[in-house]
Amino acid sequence: MSEIIAGYNIGNRGSFSGAYTQTTTKTVFQTTDWAGTSYYFAGQPTDNWVQFGGYYWRIIRVNGDGSTRLIYNGTSTATTGAGTQLDNTSAFNTNYFQSEYVGLKYTLGQQHGQNSNSTIYEVLNSWYNSSLLEDYGKYIDNTAGFCSDRNLDTSRTASWSSKGTLYYAAYKRISDDVRPILTCSNNDIIKVSIGLITADEALFGGIPNLGSTRQNYLYTGLVYWTMTPSNFGRSESRAAVYVVNEGANLGANGGVNRSSGVRPVINLKTDTRFTGSGTSTDPYTVVE
Repeated sequence: MSEIIAGYNIGNRGSFSGAYTQTTTKTVFQTTDWAGTSYYFAGQPTDNWVQFGGYYWRIIRVNGDGSTRLIYNGTSTATTGAGTQLDNTSAFNTNYFQSEYVGLKYTLGQQHGQNSNSTIYEVLNSWYNSSLLEDYGKYIDNTAGFCSDRNLDTSRTASWSSKGTLYYAAYKRISDDVRPILTCSNNDIIKVSIGLITADEALFGGIPNLGSTRQNYLYTGLVYWTMTPSNFGRSESRAAVYVVNEGANLGANGGVNRSSGVRPVINLKTDTRFTGSGTSTDPYTVVE
C-alpha cells in the first residue's frame, strides 16, 4: 500500500446501486485492478487533496502497481463550478458516426485500436505538454495506463437488429447490473501520461447510475466526460460514452460530439514521496 494511505481503515461499500455520501476521512476501499490490489476513495473524504504542478487534485485511488491516480480540481479548493474543469465545452470526438469514435485513442475498422487521437485526448495532451511536462513530467507515470474498455456486451448481440443499438460491456456493468470493475483487457489499456476518469471509477467513488447527490467528492455541479464507452446507436449513427451529469449521476447517452467538461486524470509514479495531511488546507504535496 502506498505511504499516502498507510494507516487508513479499509471500508466496506456493499451495494453500488445508490449514491454513496458518507464522510470517509481516513478510510479507503479495496478492489482488484489489472495490476493488483487498488485502494480507492469514496463518498466525502476530507483527506484526498493533492497540490501538484500549480493545481489542486483529488485522489481517485492508489493503483494496483502503487501509482497514485488524481483527478483535476483547478487552481482552488472550490469543489463546484467551472473552475473544477479544464474546459467546459469540449467534444469527446467531433466525429461520431462510427462506433470506433468512443475510444480515447482509436483506429477506424478495429475494435480496440489506438492509432488515432480523439478530440478530447488532443485537448488533454496539449494541456499536459504546456502545463505539466517540462517541470513536473518526471513525477508522472506514463505506463500505469488508462482503461478504454471497448469489449461488447455479448448478451445483447441480437439487439443490434431488434433495437438498433450496439452496447458495450460497460453498459451492462454500469447501467444494468451496477457492478463496477477496475480490471481491464490488455488491448484496452492505453499507456499515456494523461486521461480521464472511467465510469467504473466514478461508480466506485459513489456517483450513482440513477438518482443524484451533491454529497460526493466527484460532484462539481457540471457535466463532465468519462472515458468509458456506452453504446453506438445504429439508426442515428451516434457513438456515446458515459458522462458524470450535473446532478452527479452517470449518463449513458453522452453522444461524443456533444459539449461537456474536461477533468484531466494523471498517475503519479510509485516512488513519489509526499508531505502534508491531505486536507484542503494542508494538501499532500510532492517532496522533490
